[in-house]
Amino acid sequence: MTLVAEHFVSLFTLLGDNAKWKKAIFAFSFDMISIDALVTAPFAYTRLISNALMRSISAVVYHIAFGNPFIIDFVFQSIAFYGIYKLLSATEVHARSRLAVLMLFPSFNIWSSIASKESLIVFGVCIIGAYFLRLSRGEGRFGFLEILAIFIIFIMKNQYFAPIGFLIGVGVLSTYLRQRTLFVAIAGTVSIWLLWLNRDRVDELALQAAKHWIGFGHTTREMFFVNQYDVFWKAPEGMWLAFSGPTISESTKGVLHAFSFVESTLLVATIIYFVLPRLLRIPVHNLFLGFMAVFWVLFVNFPVGVMNPGSAVRYRTGFIALIFIVVAVLLSRDGYMRNGNLSRLFFRKRVE
Repeated sequence: MTLVAEHFVSLFTLLGDNAKWKKAIFAFSFDMISIDALVTAPFAYTRLISNALMRSISAVVYHIAFGNPFIIDFVFQSIAFYGIYKLLSATEVHARSRLAVLMLFPSFNIWSSIASKESLIVFGVCIIGAYFLRLSRGEGRFGFLEILAIFIIFIMKNQYFAPIGFLIGVGVLSTYLRQRTLFVAIAGTVSIWLLWLNRDRVDELALQAAKHWIGFGHTTREMFFVNQYDVFWKAPEGMWLAFSGPTISESTKGVLHAFSFVESTLLVATIIYFVLPRLLRIPVHNLFLGFMAVFWVLFVNFPVGVMNPGSAVRYRTGFIALIFIVVAVLLSRDGYMRNGNLSRLFFRKRVE
């Protein structure tokens, strides 16, 4: 996929910041980590610190690869693919083929096969996803890879902690209760209520994210957030646009937009094909947990991706593995989470 991205896709669009990540520039320091900056200006701060970390990682890879651009891309591709391998290995056989099929979609492979933030994010999300799947079977193994994954997600996409926290936190805690479905429903309601209580802050952050795109590229859409609280009132439309990318009318603006529209259509059709036949047989607990996890995945990401259809498809690469886990594993009769044991959260099972 590295060669496809470099020789074919690059003819139609810039590969994000791919060229920028092929230089030997160290820019990250742990002194840059600031919770205060993350709270006061999260969008600008995340861009600053994630760029610095990416530059430093790229500098290390640059020296390992002797500056060869294809080897640099291959190293980043290997990082992402290792995360995918760990996720597929943690998936039970009955769901592994569905998960593998979903991960074969071109955009997911292209953006995770070059020097890009997406390759590292895919690694981090897949490692945490694998941890969740093992945990759902009572086989928690929290080690170095999980710590590394959390660090990468914190630096590059800290908004992912909302869906990850809900999926793991609420999902695991519910296994200790008899009324686990009721608990998930209450937890979901409370999480949305807390979101609404912070509506002014959420509205402000959405505007900050969207304003980044003003005047950026000929395919950028008009300002999506016009009135106060549009981040809530227009959330269904925004979440769809940020997930699917180009609309029918936008697909006529170029080859890549047309391809992205077709791919997104096939992706949605595939998800429906996997879920619909099993819908009436899915445990209600899993259905509620999966719905809330997908809601949080899409809601926290749509303000960033809704303004530009091309970038929406690229950003989707980072979070879609979480949706794949919900579709292929959680929304399954066989995916019912087992009763919990708190010690399994962090410790390996003792070998007698």
